[in-house]
Amino acid sequence: MAVNLRVVWIAVLCAIVSKADTQNWQGHLATYSEQVVSTCWRCLCQYSWGCSAWRDYSCTVWVTKQRCADGYEHNGTYICNIPICSPRCLNGGTCIEPNRCRCNGLAIGPFCGTEICSRDRPCYPGDCYENSNCNCTEGFDKTTTVPSPADPGCMKISSNNKPFIGRSTTIISNFRNTRELLLYYFLLDATDEDPQKRVVWSNQQVFNYLSFEFEARYVEPQTMPARPTYVHDFKYGIVGGKVDVKVFDFNKVSAGHRGAYNFTCPVISVLYPKQLMNCSLPDNPFKTLIEHGDT
Repeated sequence: MAVNLRVVWIAVLCAIVSKADTQNWQGHLATYSEQVVSTCWRCLCQYSWGCSAWRDYSCTVWVTKQRCADGYEHNGTYICNIPICSPRCLNGGTCIEPNRCRCNGLAIGPFCGTEICSRDRPCYPGDCYENSNCNCTEGFDKTTTVPSPADPGCMKISSNNKPFIGRSTTIISNFRNTRELLLYYFLLDATDEDPQKRVVWSNQQVFNYLSFEFEARYVEPQTMPARPTYVHDFKYGIVGGKVDVKVFDFNKVSAGHRGAYNFTCPVISVLYPKQLMNCSLPDNPFKTLIEHGDT
């Protein structure tokens, strides 16, 4: 009796690039993680007998580096011994420790200035000065330029302070008999570090499931100002995530509601912002027939 034994090998190779921090940092230091771009390999077309096509793609890894600790900076020498006062010392005051000013006799108060901001005219996170002006901390903007009782202050996160999507994977697949047998799938990876359009060509038309998985990280600004007395608590981070899918034909004409899908990441709340969000949306029904030239 002859026995036919077939072994299918499926391998995923990921090359990681690490970078050493070569600067000679001294003084008040802190460590932080930074993403660097590497090259990974993934299977693009998986059949029951194995993988028929592979592709490299840009992926990200985290490396540990050093910087000045919160409340300190350097002047180009990488010696972190210069204290930072935020808000800055007003009226000629001198910053002698983080968020501690030495006033020159022309002003009093924690930062040598009159506290002009309040819950009715907030300026946080920001720097309130000259009795009427508000400078928002870098990475934040005011929601309105006209002060009003409804103005929440510098609570709008600016475009240069948005969360970073470090990993994003989309899988479109076809299962037979209510997900008991996988016939084939196609996979697409992307990150914020790689703005190019990624294209995976398919010779299949029938798909019935969509899966998504992505990681988003919000890196808070290096230095946040001290909270004024009228601010009892302050939280910031990622409060939601969603995936919008639209199917277009070869001429970029939308398939309308038949090709539109919306998925919301679970277990995320405005009350509990996250610095790191992992969103997994597996096996969502997909009911649009793919035609030649669709994207």
